[in-house]
Amino acid sequence: MTGTAYRVGRQMLLCLFAAGCTQGERGRAAVGKTALDVIDSVRVQESDSQFIARPVDLLVGARGHYFISDVGQSRVTEVEPGGGIVRQFGQRGGGPGEFMSPSWLATDGDTLLLVKDPGKQTIETFRIATGAYVGGRRMVRGSGPLRVRNGTILLSAIDLKAGSGLTTIARDGAESFEGSVPPIVQRFPMLLSAFYNQAFAVNDSVVYAIFEMAPGIFRWTRGSHHAEVLAFPRRLRRGVNASDFETMVREPAKATALAYRHSIPMRVEFASPSLLAIAMYDVDLAGQTFTGRYFVSFVDLSARRVCADLPVPAPNDPPARVTFVADTVVVIQQALEAGGKPATAIRRFKFDRTRCDWQPLQGF
Repeated sequence: MTGTAYRVGRQMLLCLFAAGCTQGERGRAAVGKTALDVIDSVRVQESDSQFIARPVDLLVGARGHYFISDVGQSRVTEVEPGGGIVRQFGQRGGGPGEFMSPSWLATDGDTLLLVKDPGKQTIETFRIATGAYVGGRRMVRGSGPLRVRNGTILLSAIDLKAGSGLTTIARDGAESFEGSVPPIVQRFPMLLSAFYNQAFAVNDSVVYAIFEMAPGIFRWTRGSHHAEVLAFPRRLRRGVNASDFETMVREPAKATALAYRHSIPMRVEFASPSLLAIAMYDVDLAGQTFTGRYFVSFVDLSARRVCADLPVPAPNDPPARVTFVADTVVVIQQALEAGGKPATAIRRFKFDRTRCDWQPLQGF
């Protein structure tokens, strides 16, 4: 079963972060009643030499500039708020400052841009002001975002031996571990490679994390290995439950169908000190066709309530990418214009608390 789980996990990762999925019927996710209001939409000013092929991550920098990792062109593109392309970082290759599969992004203040490259198993660093390459470092195995706090890199990386969910890398390269591993992973460690995506938000004192295989939110104090779990009044989209894992172990032929029947945590951010913003990506597999769409949730930590599962109004073919700036949802999406020319747009949506169906939380 280990080999089957590994293949399922690799296929899903390639679908989301590399070559893209073969999608089903084109169209927008159903919006329905929502608390997301459109602010604006900016078209990226692409040319024959400067364009975005397959975006993986979208990050908004300190000056409001957008940074977009592009696995199709093996580079990162910086876009100013009006849509103009400022510069591009890196190029295809396996050498210093080059990329095989650029994915998650992070900034260290307004000075440095860090790019996670799972293909090379490195984190590459560039100066934002000039695009100059600063250096790279090897990284631990893991899938999910990275963050920088006071010069320390934090990586989503489950380590069963250490019993941790997060790895930190200090300026001097020293590694440490914190957080805990969901109990379901401890019961079924052979399936970790299929379901090890996660996302987290961090400040100076606490971490909030969502694991692909667990439907709740984990919280721990920085440096601690003890995590508390916040349970939603309904599932935070679709987690993987124990019966799914048991079925995959007993009946490997069902593994692929079960793997594509849940949600993948893509981003967790502090929208404010007391408001947590969460983006989940739903994946489904029907025959040989993938479908997927985003949902966002907002957790009011002070009032202990959640506005859950707001559908993001974006095309699901090709998949959009989502990030947050405070309580604004930022989406990068691609479509074909009249005549078949591809175009990339960045859209922003404002979260309206007054139009939410707030529900109480349990836990913590």
